[in-house]
Amino acid sequence: MRSISLYGLALPAALVLGTIAGHAQELTVDQIVERLQVAPEGDDVTLKTRGLRPATPAANEPNSGQISDMRILFEFDSDVLTAAARDELDKYGEALNRPALAGQSFQIAGHTDAVGTDSYNLDLSQRRAASVVGYLMSRHRVPPDRLTSRGYGEAYLADPAHPRSGDNRRVEIVNTDVLNQ
Repeated sequence: MRSISLYGLALPAALVLGTIAGHAQELTVDQIVERLQVAPEGDDVTLKTRGLRPATPAANEPNSGQISDMRILFEFDSDVLTAAARDELDKYGEALNRPALAGQSFQIAGHTDAVGTDSYNLDLSQRRAASVVGYLMSRHRVPPDRLTSRGYGEAYLADPAHPRSGDNRRVEIVNTDVLNQ
């Protein structure tokens, strides 16, 4: 099975999900379920970006270009979910409640752009991740033991060439059960 690097960890076939605001291609709930499922042991999973550009590898993340580049985006200096983000999270909530994903766990990883201090950005990214977890738990009744949140601040920019870009203000959803394979 192929390994990729995610936040400094080597993970077999990790999936990172979300959407880019305003992007023409939207995933259906069934596609989200398919992408979030852990592949059966021994399967070689090829990550797809469905027409989205691959993530730009950060200097300390040599294999990050293999991660699907889809995210929930936030406004500048905000941890408040936009209407578009809530619409997308409604699909994720439905997907997480499908039988195919019922026993699996997910990390909600918050990120920021490079505007502001490291400590402020770390706090903001933690609040963004918590905002998504809270929404999925309250609106879709996803059990809290299936979701963890973590903020990474500006450590893993989606667009390192443009550290102030809005593409960096995001939350990614990662299936953590790949760690147990």
